[in-house]
Amino acid sequence: MAGPSKSSRGATPELELAAFIGQEAALVGQLSFAGNVRLDGSFEGELRGGDVVVLGPSSRVSGSIAARRVIILGGRVEADIVAREAVEIRPGAEVLGALTSPEILVDPGAKFSGTFHTEPPPVVAEVQPTAT
Repeated sequence: MAGPSKSSRGATPELELAAFIGQEAALVGQLSFAGNVRLDGSFEGELRGGDVVVLGPSSRVSGSIAARRVIILGGRVEADIVAREAVEIRPGAEVLGALTSPEILVDPGAKFSGTFHTEPPPVVAEVQPTAT
């Protein structure tokens, strides 16, 4: 399992990706994965992962996200997010929804509107990769 290779909060994480969804892609439905995924396109539905979800500057997401860590580099997210470790909202990102995570970081220049809970989320079973 690879983690972010740069320790500073402002750095873009370099991760070993299990999946990359480009900015021209548009997905609707449920997506479950093990490992790290980066989304630069649009997604509507339920995104569940075992490790890190990175939402790129051109991403458009609505629905729900659950993972170990969620890093929002930009784009627009209208979703409820549950992260077992942390949610990071970087400059240029716009997030609307409910956040639940032990650690929530909102950088200057990021927009957040919604609710947040900084308690550990409930334990859920490990996710097995599927696509529908």
